[in-house]
Amino acid sequence: YMGILNQNKIMAQDTQVTLGYWAIRGLAEPIRLLFEYLGTKYNERRYHLTEERQKWFEEDKQKLQTNFPNLPYLQDGDFVFTDSLAIVNYVCKKANREDVLGNENVQSVARFYEVYGKVNDLRSAMVGIFYNPQFQELLQPKLDSTIHPGLKQLEKQLEGREYLIGNVTYADFVLYELLDVLAIIDKAILKDYPNLLALHERVRNIPQIAQYLKSERFVERPINNSAIATFY
Repeated sequence: YMGILNQNKIMAQDTQVTLGYWAIRGLAEPIRLLFEYLGTKYNERRYHLTEERQKWFEEDKQKLQTNFPNLPYLQDGDFVFTDSLAIVNYVCKKANREDVLGNENVQSVARFYEVYGKVNDLRSAMVGIFYNPQFQELLQPKLDSTIHPGLKQLEKQLEGREYLIGNVTYADFVLYELLDVLAIIDKAILKDYPNLLALHERVRNIPQIAQYLKSERFVERPINNSAIATFY
């Protein structure tokens, strides 16, 4: 994957929007999966963790045309904005694919945000220990207290469903990324969750996603900021 990490600017030609983020999976990977699923044409501006850290904080962040400069950001022509969920909403609505936000009816929208919130809580819980020097010591207690109880709830949610609320939504991509990272840590973490394992396999075999995972656009590691994280 080093060839991709050594690219400074764009990742593809004939593109429409630019996603700015660190050169890691992190918060941006589910967004990349969404873009690939929707067929969104996009560039990437991947800031390398060491040599471009200063450039982001001292130059580009100051110039970003929004009052809330941060990573990830999305640029669409002259329009620039930040926040992961804002990016997801914008791209789905622009593609006329609000079904990916659970927009079948008011109840499915509520269910989408409910399951998205649960998955994102679990992701945040793991991030909280990824950047802790005592990651190895904290891992099992965090799995026992937070991750496994949450995974059991999501396993039950998938009973009789192929995806979290029935159809493919962004929440499934966030969950896929969480499951993929947990499997990298230790495949045994997921051994008691057949529905979650089936969803993981189902998502990675969506044709657009399968093509992306085989391409050089996909960078398996680092997952987190290797300059400051214990697990990356």
